[in-house]
Amino acid sequence: MNWGNFDKYLSKDMKELGECVQNYENNRIVYREEIDGEIFYIKKYIMKKRDSFLSNLGIKNDLAKHYQKVSRKLKEINILHIAPEYIAVKNENMLQRTAILVMKDGGTPLNDYINDYEEKLEFFKEFFNIFIKLCKNKIYSRDYNLEGALLGKDEKLRLIDFDKYRIKKIITKKFKEKLINNLKKSYLKKNRKKSFEDFLKKEIDRVVKELGWEKDIEWRE
Repeated sequence: MNWGNFDKYLSKDMKELGECVQNYENNRIVYREEIDGEIFYIKKYIMKKRDSFLSNLGIKNDLAKHYQKVSRKLKEINILHIAPEYIAVKNENMLQRTAILVMKDGGTPLNDYINDYEEKLEFFKEFFNIFIKLCKNKIYSRDYNLEGALLGKDEKLRLIDFDKYRIKKIITKKFKEKLINNLKKSYLKKNRKKSFEDFLKKEIDRVVKELGWEKDIEWRE
């Protein structure tokens, strides 16, 4: 694979790019491209002026390098995830920095199995087991969700999308509350089965207990 072929995504020219599958306010754009029968996802980060300036000074990592940093940490603790295959950065000037991150297709989002969750129950439980392991290893996601876990053809669960992952030595009670409240979103969404909602609540209860956070937060209504 000539990974340099993906450098075309660093350009402002939108021609001959893959299918745009996500666009976050033109700051983070995800493309899908098939090459020789293999699917790749290209995440493009167009940084704001202040972030570009800080990244070019070496004070702050751009999100592509942040993804790589988190990926290395996950590898250390044996958590399966979609690792970056290729990273490239382009600096127009000190205030204009663009980065791309290329990944292979990792499977189907766990969220797609909600309607028949009983058939994939072990993977939904593993989803929460992974969250517990992350926290115990001081890795925290402020946006841990079912869309960010992919079930591959090999029947293994892998994490993806680390933009809001953080590696912290110490966290506050308030931060713990934010993490658990974010998990609540998984059952607050519309059109959830009552049985699935009850399952999620029990799992979040288990997460709080296994992390020893009962005294720090009250998440139940």
